[in-house]
Amino acid sequence: MIESWASLKSFVRKDGGDQKKVAAAKDDDPGNPTIDFHGEKRCNDTHQSTTDPESVLYRKAKGKEAKLYFGGHVLMENRHGLCADFTLHNPIAESESVIALRQVDEHPQLHPGTKPKTVGADKAYHQKVFVQGCREREVSPHAACKKG
Repeated sequence: MIESWASLKSFVRKDGGDQKKVAAAKDDDPGNPTIDFHGEKRCNDTHQSTTDPESVLYRKAKGKEAKLYFGGHVLMENRHGLCADFTLHNPIAESESVIALRQVDEHPQLHPGTKPKTVGADKAYHQKVFVQGCREREVSPHAACKKG
């Protein structure tokens, strides 16, 4: 996950319902307005950042605060530690497994004459979609196993 530089103050209603609140706060302090969003439910369906519209409100884990993020994935060459591909995406719209398989598919076009034979991944990728997708592509998946 890559945290957006956009402030949560910029995460306002898409329908413009927060415009009066934002305008009133800018009257008090135009440089850095103080806006109180306590008690309001904000989600990606109804809200969007005005300064970074491609970022999404996302919570990394239970009990953690929600922040504006992008999903970032790196396909690394293991022997020398070189970056073979880097992808930014919406972490809510597309899963990590889908992006990883897309990177495996795109790798031969980016680097002609190469074809991945194995792919390593952490335990978040130990799921049927990813493992089966790798096997369909004749790539051996090496994903850390989930406990349980």
